[in-house]
Amino acid sequence: MLAGGFMSVLTVENVSVRKQGVALLPPCTFALGAGDILLVSGPNGCGKSTLLRAIAGFESASDGDILLDGKNVTKSGAEERRLQGVRLCHQGGRVFRRLTGRQNLVLAGQRTPDAGMRLLADIGVSLDLPASLLSGGQRQALSVVMAISAQAPVGLFDEPIAGLRPDVGKRIIELILEHRVPDGAIVLVEHTSFDLFGAQVRRLRLLPRE
Repeated sequence: MLAGGFMSVLTVENVSVRKQGVALLPPCTFALGAGDILLVSGPNGCGKSTLLRAIAGFESASDGDILLDGKNVTKSGAEERRLQGVRLCHQGGRVFRRLTGRQNLVLAGQRTPDAGMRLLADIGVSLDLPASLLSGGQRQALSVVMAISAQAPVGLFDEPIAGLRPDVGKRIIELILEHRVPDGAIVLVEHTSFDLFGAQVRRLRLLPRE
C-alpha cells in the first residue's frame, strides 16, 4: 500500500536471492504505483538482472515477498506471473530464432505500435526472415518491440538499449515510455545515463556484493 491509501501495482519487500550460500541479490524493497517508472542502476554483478528475474518468477526469492496488485505471488512461477501481467524483456534480445520477425510479433499477443514497426524498418529488420538471420542489435530491438506490444501491466526491461546506436537507443526509450500501460509500472535496468524525457522516474541503486 502506498501513501494515501493507494494500492501498489508492484511491491518488493525485503527480497533477496542466494544460491549455494552466495548472495546474488541483497535485500531489496520498493513499491510502485500506477504510472511509476523505476530506473535500477549499479555496478556489474550487484544483482540488477537477478532482481528482474526474481520479479518475473525466473529466480526464486530466498527471503521476502513479491506482490502484484496486493496479491502475494512469491511462490508462483514465471508462467503464472506472465498470465498475471508481468513481462520480462531479457538482456541480449531473446526472441524465437526459428520464427520470422513477424511471427515473433504475433506471439507477443497485441497489436504492434506503428512507431515500433517504423523503428524495425529503419534499422533494417526484415520481418519475413527468420530471427536467426538478424544481427544482435536487430534482435534486441525486436525483443523490446515485442515486450511493448504485449501491453503487460508490469514491464521489466533488462538493459534494453545495450549495444544499440545512441539514436536507436533514444527511440527505444521513447517507445517504452509512450506505449506503457497507463495503470501499470515499469522497472528498467540501464547503465547508460539517459534523460527520460520528463517522465516520473524513481531511482534505485544496488550496491556491490560483499
